[in-house]
Amino acid sequence: MAFAELKCKNCGQSISIDAQSGVAVCEFCGSVYTDENSSVSTKVENASALLTKLNEPEKAKRLFEQISEECPGDCRGWLGIARVITADFSAEKLSLNQFREAQMNIDKAISVSDDETSESIKSQWLKYCSEINDDIKSKEDTLNELLKKQSVFLDKRQQLNDKLSEEEKASGKINKTYSTAVVIFCAALVVFAVLLILAICIFFSDFVLGDKSRLPLILVIIGLVLTVVGILPVLSKRKAVKEVQSALNNLMLELNDISGQIEKTADLIEQAKETV
Repeated sequence: MAFAELKCKNCGQSISIDAQSGVAVCEFCGSVYTDENSSVSTKVENASALLTKLNEPEKAKRLFEQISEECPGDCRGWLGIARVITADFSAEKLSLNQFREAQMNIDKAISVSDDETSESIKSQWLKYCSEINDDIKSKEDTLNELLKKQSVFLDKRQQLNDKLSEEEKASGKINKTYSTAVVIFCAALVVFAVLLILAICIFFSDFVLGDKSRLPLILVIIGLVLTVVGILPVLSKRKAVKEVQSALNNLMLELNDISGQIEKTADLIEQAKETV
């Protein structure tokens, strides 16, 4: 069996073309080469042999792709690619991506065919589609259901993000008022301490002088009232701060949960697209 020696155009390695079949595949980079003197019909026959007799679909697909690139007006290249994807129209199941790729190449084959060949290709494709229709429909229904579910999750996440933004604004306002209340309370404590010291001084002064004044008691009472008035807003605002923080934490947990479900659904969608 004669061979023609040449270099691979892609990787530069030595390869050999079988002079009888006119086909060679580079073992290093997978590039397909054919005898330049071979006709398109010979190349189609060789690709078909690789698919149906030698059980080498990858090599067959590369050769059919080469035919479709060199002779895009010949339907046999496009049809051959569809044949490889569908295992020569015998595969019982296809992934959605495989089905769509095969459909695209069938459409191209039909578009460049004459009327008679076009009808033959349509008939063959429709017959095959009818055989796998239930499987493809089931996968498409599953995919559509997952896409709808993902859409719901994305809407929910957007709503949670909006709500989280509102709660963060509310939290900022409450923290600001809480800080103000703390400052007022501290001022009230200072006033109370000053009044207490003043009351003590007056008390000892009266004690020494033998007077009985109610002023120290009045000053202490005023200081206590100011302190109580100052601490009430602090306690109220502190409770509000805790409630807002709790709401923020719950929203973050819910948001993380939704994000996890979105990622899980995205993985399921990819699996559905690739399911065989």
